[in-house]
Amino acid sequence: MAHNGCASSPAGSPGRYGECLSETEALSIEVLVTFVARAIFGVAGGMILALVAQLISWTVWVSLIGWSQGSFVVTLVIVSGIGAGIGGTAGWMRLDDGRRVMLKIIALAISGGFAGAWVGVVIGRSINEDVRYSQEIAAVTILAAGIGANILPLVASAYWARVWRGGSSYL
Repeated sequence: MAHNGCASSPAGSPGRYGECLSETEALSIEVLVTFVARAIFGVAGGMILALVAQLISWTVWVSLIGWSQGSFVVTLVIVSGIGAGIGGTAGWMRLDDGRRVMLKIIALAISGGFAGAWVGVVIGRSINEDVRYSQEIAAVTILAAGIGANILPLVASAYWARVWRGGSSYL
C-alpha cells in the first residue's frame, strides 16, 4: 500500500517536493518539532508563572511586610526562579519517566530559573542604572528566568537521549 507514491513504512511520507523521506529524516523532523514545541511551552509557562510569582510577592511586600528594596530584589529573584522553574518543568517533564528523573528535571529547571532571574536583574539594572527596581528590571527578570529555567532541562534531555536511549529521542 503506497501513500502518495511512498512506501508504506511509518517513515514513508512524502517530502517537500514529492520525494519520500527516509526513516532518519522523518525522525529528525519529529525530534525538531518536539524540541521546538517543548521549548516554546516551557518558556511561556516559565514566564507566566514567574510573572504570577512576582505579582504575589509584590502584593505581599507592599501590603504586609514593607521590606527594603534590596531584600525585595532578592525575594523577587527567589520567587521568579521558583515560578519559572515550575513552568519550565511543565515543558520538559514526561509523565512516564521515573520519580528520580522527574525530580532531576524539577531541580534543574528551578536552578536554571534562579540563575536566569539573577542574570535578568543584573541586565535590567544595566538598562536602568538609576534605581534598584523598576518595571524594566521586572520584565527582563521574567524573560531571563523563563529562558534560564529551560536551558538546563534541555541540555539534560539531550544528554539523556544520547546515554540512555542510544540516540533516540528523549525529547
